[in-house]
Amino acid sequence: MSELKHTDFMKGLGQLLPDRMPTPYKKYRLGETRWFFQVYFEERAIHYEVSRPNARNGRMLEVGLHFESRNKDLNQRLLEAFFPYILEIRAALGDQVVAETWDRGWTKLYEAYPSEALTTDQQVFTAKRLAEFIAVVQPIYEYLHKGR
Repeated sequence: MSELKHTDFMKGLGQLLPDRMPTPYKKYRLGETRWFFQVYFEERAIHYEVSRPNARNGRMLEVGLHFESRNKDLNQRLLEAFFPYILEIRAALGDQVVAETWDRGWTKLYEAYPSEALTTDQQVFTAKRLAEFIAVVQPIYEYLHKGR
């Protein structure tokens, strides 16, 4: 199993994701950088993200929906709107999904896994997991945000 450089891992997600995305969400935009990978549908401030933050116990690989508007109140309201759906989301994705306030007034709904080394197997798993996360969470977001 070969280890990938961080930037190659993130860049490769863009190539793996299209075939794994649910049909209603095949039209998306990428906000990738060297350090993280983002998928968004309308507003870049509201995006799905794969990142690799440091944690107390080592490196983690995080997949989630981030609310990073400049409006802190909006970010908090969007996160709180998901609270009634957290059990439904966890039933579909697993109990590791967390909803919390984060840095700079941002908020997020996410899951994290230990990740000391970035491998091609982990890259495939991450692309699949991001697509699953979008398939479960995006319909709820659309219902809450747009009343669809």
